[in-house]
Amino acid sequence: HPFDGDAQIKVCSYDIRVGNIFWTTKGRRAPIDLGGQYIFEVSPQRLWKQQVIENNGYIELRPGEMILGRTHERISIPNNLIGKINTRGSYARLGLSTACNCDLINPGYAGHVPLELTNATKNTMLIRPYLPLCQIFLMRLDGDVDSSYTSDQYESKYMDDDGGPSLWWRDKLAKRISKGVFENQITENVIQDLRQKFDKIDDDGLYRLEKFIAKSKKFANSRDLLDKFSQS
Repeated sequence: HPFDGDAQIKVCSYDIRVGNIFWTTKGRRAPIDLGGQYIFEVSPQRLWKQQVIENNGYIELRPGEMILGRTHERISIPNNLIGKINTRGSYARLGLSTACNCDLINPGYAGHVPLELTNATKNTMLIRPYLPLCQIFLMRLDGDVDSSYTSDQYESKYMDDDGGPSLWWRDKLAKRISKGVFENQITENVIQDLRQKFDKIDDDGLYRLEKFIAKSKKFANSRDLLDKFSQS
């Protein structure tokens, strides 16, 4: 399904297609407490399941429901541009929203842009892969930004994104450990080392790690923490 410039390049935008990978919620669960004790409670593994749709298949979007998708095209934004993604007018008039208030694409970003697909009508919609549901506008800045999305200072977590569920809880968990449990005990270099190790632990492992830290709370450094956690 290659990009078709003749069909997808419009007057001042690019038509972008939805991909064939979606994430749907795992049915009704207890209320999500965004300020709860265990941040992992809102992680993708517990709340979402991934579905891959074949070329001739579709996924149902029921009235009032939101599912996650992603753009089929992989988008890269230069440092002197900013992107805005929006639902194409014809689909918006049918009651479909593809951005759900998350329409900004930062300078320096690269990846499959997430699509929060929402149905505002009373009828179920059938979403088929590779439909050109949305459009991207590119706006030129006065110059290159001082710090792009790839800058370390922003600790951007969606670089080379696959468009999946939110990862905000990982960042919050890292900050809780570094500013709470380890306050005045560990240098910033050790904290950065610990954050790098987080990337090597899967979601279920992070869930157990968070509970382990909350229970123990006494560690000399990140290696000591991970050694004790592994032993447990």
